[in-house]
Amino acid sequence: MQLRRWWLIWACALLLSACAGTAPQPAATATPVAPVTPTTIVVWHAFGSSEEYLYTDMLQSIATANGFTVVVQRMPLSSMLEDVSAAWSSGTGPHLVIVNNSQALILAERGLSLNLDAVVAAPRRDAIAQAVRDTTRYTDAAGTSGWYGVPLTYALPVLFYNSKSILQAPQTIDDLLVMARSLHNHPDWGLGADITFDTFSGYLTGFGGAVVDEQNRIVIGTSGRVGAERWLTWLALLNSDPDLLTRLNGIFSTERTIGAGQVAMVIDSSAQRSTYQRVWGEALVIVPLPRDLSADAAPAPFLQSTALVLNKRLAAHEVRAAQAIVDALLSTERQAVLAANGIQPANRTVDTNNLPAVAAIHQAASSAVAPAPVLLRYDVQRVLQTAVQQVLAGVVTPAEAVTNADSQLRSLVEGSLQP
Repeated sequence: MQLRRWWLIWACALLLSACAGTAPQPAATATPVAPVTPTTIVVWHAFGSSEEYLYTDMLQSIATANGFTVVVQRMPLSSMLEDVSAAWSSGTGPHLVIVNNSQALILAERGLSLNLDAVVAAPRRDAIAQAVRDTTRYTDAAGTSGWYGVPLTYALPVLFYNSKSILQAPQTIDDLLVMARSLHNHPDWGLGADITFDTFSGYLTGFGGAVVDEQNRIVIGTSGRVGAERWLTWLALLNSDPDLLTRLNGIFSTERTIGAGQVAMVIDSSAQRSTYQRVWGEALVIVPLPRDLSADAAPAPFLQSTALVLNKRLAAHEVRAAQAIVDALLSTERQAVLAANGIQPANRTVDTNNLPAVAAIHQAASSAVAPAPVLLRYDVQRVLQTAVQQVLAGVVTPAEAVTNADSQLRSLVEGSLQP
């Protein structure tokens, strides 16, 4: 009995000794993690269904890869600019918008968008041709310049032709017109075009004309008068030529005849590349607008772009998300996706070995220019297009049209652009 008691005491002593020799361990705690601000980026656009699907897919993929959420919303095209302006002015609305360069510059003028000079990485910026970048560069009244939109795509007037009918590209307008007239045998046409200011504005400078000078002063009725009158006279001759399908609003007829395979050459925006590829297939060739030998210089067509614009009120974490979107949308991989879907990529480093139409438009853009911002204003464009319409209709002479346009433009911009 005593032996058993002794054994129990000895065992307990050993147990207590073991416990005393082991220091108590603190309870495990989780490593603190810096809080992450949830980021949701809202993007507004006014694309049609096919482009909407393409951009939405890319934006969702970019957001997932970078740990934020994106909401893509289609807005009415007719009210897009004012909808964005109203929302941003009140401190609400989308974080980013995809708009044309005209709208991008108006948003900059209204002080609503973010200057992107320090936002976009240099390699991405430099992959875009300078003239294309300039389509979204805005200079305020104090002379301060900034980049207020990232061009994702661009377009300009070019000459499309069917190589099954045209064996060699025309080098001059004279060559083009000779070819076109020789191919006219109703219902077939050699050349089609919609005569508008946008499509043929490149020839205005070629003839020595100008609407504004480098200081944005209206000069169409002064130093730009002679060239402007020559340009309008030339347009009237194109419009009245019975062997050419070059008419005011003639593109509607042109599209019908293209579909029927009844036109060999078309002057149109490069944004319509897919239309001509569907009809002409591998026979499609794209070249810069040919020069008119009676003009003083080669045509310098105006560039248009579709750009990503950032809300000026973005918080720091939203700017970082926007930078990820810009970087990814300008990457060669995603720009190649645009090219494969008939959209001209702004990034010049996209491999064009298997994309001859894309390469041709890049080449044509080398002689194009970004229009002066005043020329993108709707009211200014309306005055210039009216001048073209009235001359083609025989309502006024080219000289009268220039005088009228000069007077109206000075009235429109007085106090904002005139010295």
